[in-house]
Amino acid sequence: MRQLTIRREKAWLNSGKTDHVYIEDPSSSEATIDGTLCRKLGELKNGGELSLTIGDEAARVFVVTGRRKKNKSSSIRWLPAGQENIILTGTHQLALGVNGEFQFIDDTSPEGAKQRKKANKRYMLYIIVFAFLLTLGRNLAKSVFSSDRAKEFTSGGMTITLTKAFSVKDKISDEDVGFYSNNVLVLAYEETFEETPGIEPLTAEEYAVLLAKVNGLSEKDVKSGEIPSMDYEAKDEESGKSYKYRIFIYKTEDAFWNVQFITFADSFSKYEEKINTWASSVRFSAD
Repeated sequence: MRQLTIRREKAWLNSGKTDHVYIEDPSSSEATIDGTLCRKLGELKNGGELSLTIGDEAARVFVVTGRRKKNKSSSIRWLPAGQENIILTGTHQLALGVNGEFQFIDDTSPEGAKQRKKANKRYMLYIIVFAFLLTLGRNLAKSVFSSDRAKEFTSGGMTITLTKAFSVKDKISDEDVGFYSNNVLVLAYEETFEETPGIEPLTAEEYAVLLAKVNGLSEKDVKSGEIPSMDYEAKDEESGKSYKYRIFIYKTEDAFWNVQFITFADSFSKYEEKINTWASSVRFSAD
């Protein structure tokens, strides 16, 4: 027998979501993930660690993020046969082929490479199209007056009034909700009370403060108001481009939602007023 330890580094993305960890087990019927019989090892929260004893045989570890369908993993790690203890580290990140879901860090295994190649094909078109649209919107003036007219969108239980310049973003995972234009991307993530026991008594502002602290921000970064919000900046190291996020927090009957408006950092002020207006139009219903 040997010890398996999996650590989840703190990250802004999906910080409120729980990762469910499974291991390949032909004798178990607890779950079938990616066509493989598995048993559940435990759960990982933001900044958390899972440590337990496993067998010496070769096996695969599957991580399912949030409420994804249990027959689909967000990340796979192959464990070779042996008696040495194993320590794995992962985090939630935005990168090519990754939509904020848990990914093992420094995974050089054949299965990891195969998974990334498959994910790249799945997401490549979306990433290229959105990058092109943002660049186009930054460099060109509005060409169609009607694109500024209000239009209501509904997806995944969320309704928002944007403009005709927006389109519904095809779902990249089983959970996200999104809309995009030439200039602004809107993403929404849900954390249910059932998924994370203990958060239901919190107000939207208290939840926002909690979210800020676990991601390296402070209580002062949370803007009070009818819809609590906070700002966050991130830089794409490969392209050198900086993006600014304005995140709004909402509380419904059974969940908290964080709705993120993203655009280029140096052009954020141009869209700030519109973003605040769009945020005030958001409402939720059972999906």
